[in-house]
Amino acid sequence: MSQPESQEVSNDHSKTIAATRNEEKDQFPEALNQREVYTGQHLRYHPIELTALTEDELRKIRIKINNGREYEGFLDSLNTEKLQLKSLQDGGEVIRPFQLERITLLEVMM
Repeated sequence: MSQPESQEVSNDHSKTIAATRNEEKDQFPEALNQREVYTGQHLRYHPIELTALTEDELRKIRIKINNGREYEGFLDSLNTEKLQLKSLQDGGEVIRPFQLERITLLEVMM
């Protein structure tokens, strides 16, 4: 007699699981693909004018100079003639100075 009781309990449990699954289906439409659900934002570089850059910029920046080379890093200093870019390289920090007149593209990570 103990076996039929356990079957009743397991049947009640399976009904509860089925009801829970039906509730979940109501929350998420089947037409919605799980890969389409994304809650974060993609960070990417956005071009800005050199005049819009301020010395207190904390975001990562990327510059392209007139010979075609690109450099990424953080702004270390900025004045009317040059920009200094700080980046990590081989376990240490490297600070590179660039003349403002040589910068052809300036982008900020947003």
